[in-house]
Amino acid sequence: MAKKASSRSSSRGESVVRASRVPSWARTHADSVRELILSEGCFVSHGDFNAANFAQLVAAVGPHLTKISIGMGFDELLGPPFWAALRARVIPARKLRVLEVDNIPKGFSMSDVEPLVQLRGSLEVLSLVGASLEYGHPAAGLNRFPESFLALTKLRTLVMVWLFKFEAIPAGIANLKKLKYLNVDGCGLLSLPKELGALSQLEVLHLKNNWPLSAAPDDVAFPPELKGMTSLRELRPHVCGLRCMPAFVRELSSLEIIRFDMNPYLNFDAPLDYLIECCPRLRFVSMMKGYGFTWTQQSLAYLEAFKAKLIEKNPSAEVRFP
Repeated sequence: MAKKASSRSSSRGESVVRASRVPSWARTHADSVRELILSEGCFVSHGDFNAANFAQLVAAVGPHLTKISIGMGFDELLGPPFWAALRARVIPARKLRVLEVDNIPKGFSMSDVEPLVQLRGSLEVLSLVGASLEYGHPAAGLNRFPESFLALTKLRTLVMVWLFKFEAIPAGIANLKKLKYLNVDGCGLLSLPKELGALSQLEVLHLKNNWPLSAAPDDVAFPPELKGMTSLRELRPHVCGLRCMPAFVRELSSLEIIRFDMNPYLNFDAPLDYLIECCPRLRFVSMMKGYGFTWTQQSLAYLEAFKAKLIEKNPSAEVRFP
């Protein structure tokens, strides 16, 4: 079985070697390897290339890496040896700018990620996605938001998905002034911190499958200070059990995309004209109820009128609801 390994030293751009020989190849070319990428299109035979081989590979090229990206399908390579190699060889070099790890299996812990604080001078993209089970029950095991991440002030993208129950994002999130993309899907959030409103450069906020948000009053789950996210273009609080449109939404003049899908108890007791008036860039609104749930007749009338007015103003706009 052959596997591609990228190296800037190759005149052809890449070399092809047997997977089991990748670690020895990497030790030879370590000085020139800058990116380690396993994409979903790569086929790795577990008999030919195992977790120990992968850890050896990471250790060999680690001091020179600026990017690690591991896609779906490689969870058997992401055990303790990988995280040990990351801590011992990659992080101390302090060159890593991008770390993307998908489908993280059980056994992942706070001690695996706390050392990332050493990358506060370089890390710009951090994406950690747990291996979710059916109905959104996470397999990975972080029970709180790692405080050390709040020192990663160069972050532009932070993705923490299906990593157990954070319940809360610390107020220190306000330290991440350069953050443009935040995804905390499936993390059991009880509310959003008002300090998110300090992130005036944030453009995308994903909150999918945080059903506990429905238990708090609207102004607690979504405090009014969130209107400070003046650059927000995309908001996705779907599958959160919402019963009304959060009040802060009408203050987001940069908003272009709203996805409130799969909030079965959401209904409206007033027209939605304010969305057109307050969000002049709005071009996509999705409020699909989900199987077995329907809008009240009043809500449906408001949605129909809203759709007609938005499309009249912007013919390319799209509004989805059953």
